[in-house]
Amino acid sequence: MRTCIAMFLIIAFFTALPKAQGVAANPTRPTFSDNAHPMARGHLELELGGMFYRAGGVDWAATPWLLKLGVADPFEFKIGGTGFAYCGADDGYFGYGNMVLFGKFRFLNQKGMRPAMAAMLGVGLPTASKQIFGPSTDLYLLYLLSGKFGPMGWDINVGLNILGIDQDKTFFDIPAILTLSATIYGPLGVSLEFADYIPLSDQRNKLHLLGALTWTLHPRAIIDAAFVKGFGGAANWEVHLGFTATLAKLW
Repeated sequence: MRTCIAMFLIIAFFTALPKAQGVAANPTRPTFSDNAHPMARGHLELELGGMFYRAGGVDWAATPWLLKLGVADPFEFKIGGTGFAYCGADDGYFGYGNMVLFGKFRFLNQKGMRPAMAAMLGVGLPTASKQIFGPSTDLYLLYLLSGKFGPMGWDINVGLNILGIDQDKTFFDIPAILTLSATIYGPLGVSLEFADYIPLSDQRNKLHLLGALTWTLHPRAIIDAAFVKGFGGAANWEVHLGFTATLAKLW
């Protein structure tokens, strides 16, 4: 309850902010994909939410977060993670998930029919509680494509994930993600996503089908809600709720 009240107050605060000229929130949540556009130079943005899902007959909850900083016009640095997590197995227990550091570099802007293009490198840090996820060091390599035409947009992500580099057994998979988004009416937007993680090692394929709604409270503040149906080794279902807010211009 306290978490819900805190989120409401944060959203209300950013809704009351004066409109920032030429600056708008650049959310990646609640989808699995990222876009090819870095944050505006010197701007700091926060993504925060709640995630509820069922996997292996067990209920889970987490508080994923992401802090993004536009370092230069083509480069963005971000840090985030699963946040605090709850596992409903046995008597239930709390813990903390892994953290991830990302760097994103856009090397082409959109021009006509040619999409914007970017590359992203991420390193997962072994900060997770052992009883929740198990700490591991991971590496993420992604190639990002983004296009926007009027009220419609799309993102494609492909790459390679190397999971458990510091473990006895390392896993590899290829993320293949397509996201379609559109503004329906005024501040209301919708996103549909196909996110597949194709295994290259001894693990199950993880396929996610996502549908999401977004509401722009202010150019610098967006709330979102999504439902995900999982197949294969993915969670049976997921519900995502949260917001994105541009916090400040640091330089």
